[in-house]
This record gives sequence, structure tokens and C-alpha cells, in this order.
Amino acid sequence: MTIEVETGPMFSGKTTELIRLVKRLEWGHKEQNTDFLVFNHYNDKRYGENVLGTHDGPKVPAIALKNSHEIMEILTEKVGEEFHIKPEFLNLTALFIDEAQFFDDDLPRVIDFLDRLYLRTRNDQLSIYIAGLDKDFRGEPYGCMPRIEAYAHKVNKFKGICSVCGEDSDYTQRLVNGDVPSFDDPVDVVGAQELYQSRCRSHHEIKNSPQP
Repeated sequence: MTIEVETGPMFSGKTTELIRLVKRLEWGHKEQNTDFLVFNHYNDKRYGENVLGTHDGPKVPAIALKNSHEIMEILTEKVGEEFHIKPEFLNLTALFIDEAQFFDDDLPRVIDFLDRLYLRTRNDQLSIYIAGLDKDFRGEPYGCMPRIEAYAHKVNKFKGICSVCGEDSDYTQRLVNGDVPSFDDPVDVVGAQELYQSRCRSHHEIKNSPQP
């Protein structure tokens, strides 16, 4: 397995799965910065600085990034016109990226490039695990996530529990002071239980949604 995506609505267990995979490496005596790296987006400070955290408590250290090109700057160096893996990261076994929906449109290409570069350089694959929301608060495809899923070798679709009826949920419901938001409201608004719920299709609400 080389590129695996964990996706679904908020409160569905995506980040929990990333942390489980990180802990599994740690139990195998693997160390961050030597055997694996964990990245999160700079926007996500809900659970502290430079951490990967979940709504129910678990955390692991993470490197906060503002864009996908910082991943290239960390892992590679350019010699002439060609990129090479930095010597200290040649033995890297895994890469973890959370909140991928916040990243720029170049992230899918960066992921694919690194996947190919590691395979070409050492004839061994780098396992890349990515978590992110598949849909924004409007129910629309979120940012670069659809293209990341296209590059992935495996996609795990997580489901939440609808806060209204208790059934499986696929949508992230934003509520502003208890009110339903408008389709035209800003997409990237970071928050947790104070702003968002997980809801099924029947109970997902949005104002001023455009007609087909």
C-alpha cells in the first residue's frame, strides 16, 4: 500500500485512524523525524500547536504546514533540474497528512511525485496516509480531496452518527449560533462541537443552495 485516504464527515474517526497508525509505528520502535513524519495544516490549532489531535483526546506531535510545497522543502533537495530525497529521509517508511482539505491544489501532485520518487530512488514504496473531509459544510466536494482520492490506492470512507436521528451520517452540518448557514458563507472555518455536527442526508440543512 502506498497512498491511503481516510475521509468522511467530521466526528467520524478519520484522525483517530491516523493516530492509531502512528501509534502502531511507535510500538514497533519507529521514531518521528527518522522513520516517519506527521503533518497537519497550520489552520488547525483546535487541540494545540504542532499536534495531531482528536475530539476525544488522543494527540501526537505534528509539523504544522501552510502549503504543500513545504513538504517538498522538508523531504527533498534540488540538484540541477532534478529533485532528490535528502539523505536523512531516505529510510522514511511513512508519511501522515491530516486536514488535507485545507491544503492548496498542488498537494495531490506532491503526494504522487513523492510516491514515485521514493519508489525510483530506493526501489521501495513510501506509505502515505492522508485524512480530510470529503465534503464541506454545504455538502460540496472539499478542496483538493477529490483529486487526492483519484491518486490514492485505497480510500476508506468513514461515517459519523447523525446528531438528529442517530443514523449513519455523511455530512458535516455547520451551525452559527444555532442557525443554519448560507451556501455563500466562507468554506474554511475551523471549529469543533461549538460549530459543527455530523448529520445524515435527510437532516443536513443549508440556506440558498443553488438549483441545478
